Amino acid sequence: PHYYRWLGTSWLAGRVRSRGWEKALFLQPWAGESGITRGGASPETQKEVGEAVIGAVFLHSLAAHGVDRAMEDAWRLCSRVVLRGEGSVAEGWGEALAVLRPRLVARRPGPVRVWVDLLSLPWPSEPGLFASAASREWEGQSLEFVGDGVLRVLHSLHLLESLPGSTERGVRAAARIAMERNEFLARRISRVVGTDGSWLTSKLRLARDEVQRSMAEQDQLQLGDEEAFRLDLAASLPDESTKVLADVLEALVGAVAVQDGLERAGAAFAQVVLPPQCVVDELADGRVAGDVTQLPAGSGGASRWSASA
Repeated sequence: PHYYRWLGTSWLAGRVRSRGWEKALFLQPWAGESGITRGGASPETQKEVGEAVIGAVFLHSLAAHGVDRAMEDAWRLCSRVVLRGEGSVAEGWGEALAVLRPRLVARRPGPVRVWVDLLSLPWPSEPGLFASAASREWEGQSLEFVGDGVLRVLHSLHLLESLPGSTERGVRAAARIAMERNEFLARRISRVVGTDGSWLTSKLRLARDEVQRSMAEQDQLQLGDEEAFRLDLAASLPDESTKVLADVLEALVGAVAVQDGLERAGAAFAQVVLPPQCVVDELADGRVAGDVTQLPAGSGGASRWSASA
């Protein structure tokens, strides 16, 4: 409930009004006969002003210092403005991670070595986080919540860099939503797991089998990476199987982010969740649909994390 309230129009618009941001932006003369007055700024516009200010702080710090410092600066701004008086867990991003780590460690062992090997990760300093992500106990559900937000950041940055000339807000939003779909995430983690999966829980194994059965006919085409991304973005799968697998992927992303930060999470999962440049272009043009195996391959592209992934 708190999460959705803090993201709501009335809450964010009220915070903007309390800081006076709308006065600085909306009481200035504007092109037109009468300009724009404070009365012309709707709550939705005021909310967008707040989001834009936070986004500007994040992007400025990102360019100068990297994604984790950008998150630190944006987190501190949100703590003081958006969450002021609401009992924020920590003033900064780094402090928040330090608070969260011990809370999210699993109370029982899990298949940590398998996930570390599949994702080509170094042995984690907090193996219990990966055990949490795999076990789907309450700790894993909390990591899933964190990972969902981290994936949104990674997808948004990938689209900003892949579509720098796009002036249509809806184009990037639609492309990001396609990459957030459970169907896409379920197929991507299923490709990582492969055909063994004997170490999966029975529920995950059944979900993996259902997803891979739907992929079998298409995968007989011996698809390359670009074609696989196209199919995964356009896929339609049963809700239950996709949600279970998508939740595990989000929890694993959350585990890496809580342990090591956003930069490492991006490096670990770039090849799994970030489509190549040519596929992003096709997604933005609305061409990733239907018989996507007939689309041209394109030249490919690189994300900010591809060099270290």
